Amino acid sequence: MNYLLSIVLLWSATTLSLHAKSSILHSKVKSVNMKTSKGIPQEINYQGWLGNTSDTNKITDTLDMNFRLYDTETGGTLLWNETQSAVNIDKGIFNVLLGSVSSIPTNIFTGDPLWLETQVGNDTLSPRKKLVSVGYAIKSEEAEHSIYSDTASYASSVTPDNDWTISGSKLYAQDTSWNVGIGTISPSTDARLHVKANDVDYGVRGTGSSDKMAGVYGEADGAYFGIYGKGSTGKMAGVYGEANNADYGVCGWGSIGNIAGVYGMANNADYGIYGKGSDGKTAGIFADANGADYAGYFDGNVTIIGDLNVPNNQVSFFAYNVGDDAVGSEWQKVEFNTEKHDDGANFNTTTDRFTAPADGVYHFSANVGLNDVADAARFIVALYKNGSREVDLSSGYANTNDDVQVHGGSATIKLNTGDYIEVRCYSGIAITYSGSNTYTNFSGYRVY
Repeated sequence: MNYLLSIVLLWSATTLSLHAKSSILHSKVKSVNMKTSKGIPQEINYQGWLGNTSDTNKITDTLDMNFRLYDTETGGTLLWNETQSAVNIDKGIFNVLLGSVSSIPTNIFTGDPLWLETQVGNDTLSPRKKLVSVGYAIKSEEAEHSIYSDTASYASSVTPDNDWTISGSKLYAQDTSWNVGIGTISPSTDARLHVKANDVDYGVRGTGSSDKMAGVYGEADGAYFGIYGKGSTGKMAGVYGEANNADYGVCGWGSIGNIAGVYGMANNADYGIYGKGSDGKTAGIFADANGADYAGYFDGNVTIIGDLNVPNNQVSFFAYNVGDDAVGSEWQKVEFNTEKHDDGANFNTTTDRFTAPADGVYHFSANVGLNDVADAARFIVALYKNGSREVDLSSGYANTNDDVQVHGGSATIKLNTGDYIEVRCYSGIAITYSGSNTYTNFSGYRVY
């Protein structure tokens, strides 16, 4: 039998708003569907008149009906369908709720036209009917944007101010000249990021994790400080770094012409900088001047508990002479042909001199054991710096009552990189200095 269909779509504001409502729900719960969500009904009221094409007689019957939604008027892609069994038709009038059998997916309502096709029994009716909205339901289109409201990229109803950029896992300000404040509405103009510890223990606290370099890292690239921390009264630290299996708790990197890689000021706080290292890692605090004025700068007392290990301070040597050597009168350089140790490899047993590896203050001791010295013979033991007499360590007259006479002393000398120190001995007559029992020796180390 061929049927004639007249359709009355009873779209109410409430009915069409189901899409807007479900969109809002979708932004909160990704798996929502029209069938199970609460609030506005997730069904469409659909009413029509069905007659016979041959005589337009009104039909009174119970028939199976299939409903389908497509994206085009003819052909196209099937987006949804459902079959409703035993639909009651009274004098041609029928009324069904689309979506009551198979939920209508909300994502098909994109704003593009949708076309409804109806099948009665084995007969597919044509043409398809275009779905349209009514009056105030059009306003609900604005709620479509709520689908994407969980990502700023789709907040289409909001005018962006382009202050900040989110790129993957990175967040940064568009203007690199800004001064950003956390804990303050008046960030300092001498810092790109100003964090103020308001009644908390730390302004910045960094904890390094396993196999990572630093909990807090600062690089002074043309700025005064890579990291600047200022503690306040009763609080623990301006900068706190904890190396939790990382290399450094705090790492600061200064560059040429800048003040410091790490700067800490304890303004009535416990510490200006506090670093805590863990087993097997390099340092709780690491600072590299890299041409800046200071790797670290401390104003006031400094307390160190445990060993202070400064790589440039690892300078220490002890050299002595093996075998007796006869020398003539006047000034003679003393020979030291054997070393007990030489940390830093700064003493040369060929030239018998120590060369400073870095600017600093060094402490030296030297002794000369004299053999076969005539009674009342004058002698002097001195340190020479860069070939010039710097300081006398011992001076006097020999006494022949002793088999070996040991004369010498110690001195602290400030050296620049490359300066060298030698031991020289003066005697008014020819003498022999002893090589037994390391009587003739020369030692030294860097103080700072």
